[in-house]
Amino acid sequence: MCKRRTCNSHLFAQLLKYQIEGTRVCWNYLLAKENIKIPEGVCLNVLTTAAKHGDPSLATSVFNELSNLSIQFDAQHFLPLLEAYTRANDVRQAFIVLNIMRATSLTPPQLHHFNFLIQHLATSKNIIDSGFFLLQDLVEKEGRPIDITAYNIVLQAAIERGDSARAISTYRDAKVLKIRPNLETINLLLRAAQQVGHVDLAMVLLEDLKNAQITPDRDTYTRVILTYLTQQGVMYDQAFLYLEEMKNAGWIPPSGLYTAFIKKCVYHGDDRSVGLLDEMKKIGYPTKTIEEYVLKARSAGAESALFSRRGMGFERRQEARMEEEELTKRIADW
Repeated sequence: MCKRRTCNSHLFAQLLKYQIEGTRVCWNYLLAKENIKIPEGVCLNVLTTAAKHGDPSLATSVFNELSNLSIQFDAQHFLPLLEAYTRANDVRQAFIVLNIMRATSLTPPQLHHFNFLIQHLATSKNIIDSGFFLLQDLVEKEGRPIDITAYNIVLQAAIERGDSARAISTYRDAKVLKIRPNLETINLLLRAAQQVGHVDLAMVLLEDLKNAQITPDRDTYTRVILTYLTQQGVMYDQAFLYLEEMKNAGWIPPSGLYTAFIKKCVYHGDDRSVGLLDEMKKIGYPTKTIEEYVLKARSAGAESALFSRRGMGFERRQEARMEEEELTKRIADW
């Protein structure tokens, strides 16, 4: 019996090669055998194939077999199942599985794991809307709770499309979904504010964070600061206040944030760039590239202004003017 079991597993592994038809045949063959435990490694291979080909039926069958092995489920088991449902365009079931993952997986759902689902929703505005309506139906028609990660996935999809207005609308409807936004939610919306350089939106989000008694993290401060750095004139001075608050809270600013600060200061002839460069060196960040930029910008005169504008997203802000006006209207209505 042991030799047969080993032989079957070896034959099955050879036939896999991500070929869905052969995989189905071999999997059903093994399931039909009595007194055979299919190894977890083989199950994971089948799950990968099911995910690749969008076969949730096969993926679910594998999950049933894994349950018989009495293993502890983890992300490596759930992510292929979720991908299979996504590729099969069954986003509703994918959202339901997120709840199961939250309850039973050693690793809880994390937004960065679900790029395949985010990209699927971000295909079009209609698909983003359908994702939100699926969540709404799960709550209102089926009485199911929804995982905060499912909600954040819809938000992220809107932001990936550059549709900040749709992201704001989704955020405003959190109560409809009986969801309490978390820090990740706020940071996603701050990214939207940064994209369009909308300081008012960033301030509203910070106020929401304060009211919810949620402590900002490094990403929160970074997004707020970068939003201020997109502003013209002296408004970017506020960025320095948040930089100090960030450091006082114990967060080390990322090197990219220092680089953005220094470019802005060089553009405005602001001597604070010297202190910022010294801070980068003390932290241990490489400074060769930004030092070369400073030297070239100072010697280039007007050219440095053009380069800095482009680097700070000047052209993007011009293109986003209509979107910013729409956001301003939505915030006023808020």
